[in-house]
Amino acid sequence: CEALIQALILNNACICTAPGEVTSDLGIEFQKRAGYEYPILITVANDYLGYFVSELMGIENIRYEAQGSFLCAERGRLLINSLLTLVNPKAELLKEVNPDRDMGNIEGVIEYEGEGELFVGIKRDCNAPSYGEPPAAPFLGRRTKVSNNGYFKFDRVAPGIVYLYADVVLNKKTRPKLLMWGEPIRVEAGKTTKIRVKIPKDFCGKYIEELRITDVLVDGYSIICKLNIKGKVQKDDVIKGWLFRLKDVYSHHKTFIYHPLNEAIKESNNTYVFNNVLPDDYAIFFWVDVNRNNRMEFGVDIISPMKVLYKENFISKTD
Repeated sequence: CEALIQALILNNACICTAPGEVTSDLGIEFQKRAGYEYPILITVANDYLGYFVSELMGIENIRYEAQGSFLCAERGRLLINSLLTLVNPKAELLKEVNPDRDMGNIEGVIEYEGEGELFVGIKRDCNAPSYGEPPAAPFLGRRTKVSNNGYFKFDRVAPGIVYLYADVVLNKKTRPKLLMWGEPIRVEAGKTTKIRVKIPKDFCGKYIEELRITDVLVDGYSIICKLNIKGKVQKDDVIKGWLFRLKDVYSHHKTFIYHPLNEAIKESNNTYVFNNVLPDDYAIFFWVDVNRNNRMEFGVDIISPMKVLYKENFISKTD
């Protein structure tokens, strides 16, 4: 297909048009290479050909922009090079990707003795996969069935961090059961990263229906929480209370789950205390780690609704 691109040069600024949506990494490459103090790229101009993604992103085909693009993987590179040629014949153009040299692979083994067909997937964002609740479409990144001996492989993955998830299909008429997500894997160019993950056959918290924080009290630099537990707590069920900065919880990438600021200490059956907490805006969760990986995974673990505590709650109590 053909589409019009244009360029306008005004002193130390260049303004270019692109006939579609250009991902941010390509836009940054254009700005770095254009050779102008003010490089401006106007997208969805003159035409709409869908997403233009970097060649690495297009080949690995994990992100929704790549999977939703009408174009072949190299079209993003060709677009940026065409724009650079218009505004600066001496600009350094983007080079063609060599997957064997510039991309990596992932090989792994999942240890799981439960029933059903086991699948693993990888995503670029630290989030649970979306199985699609109508009218929303599912988004699973790249997903593959695990062999009978637990082996799986993803080839042609761009360097950087990807996040592994695992689910099991128990009934083809119902959505898969999510077993875990958020396992970070570092991919390096020209190398194969190997990983082994163990998922227990039996999950904890079988008889716990719900956790709910019923009361929060600030006492100096301590936070006292009352917890209501609906259901029965078994011997192996461990209830944890974690504290996070509120702004981190609202981030799209849920990397906050790896780094709680504080963990509650149990004082009695339903009372937990966070000690040595400075005034700030916080989010509090109580949860049961059902798959025992010490990672709070929404959609997998039993997690209480978030309780928000603001800086003002501390000031009124400590003045």
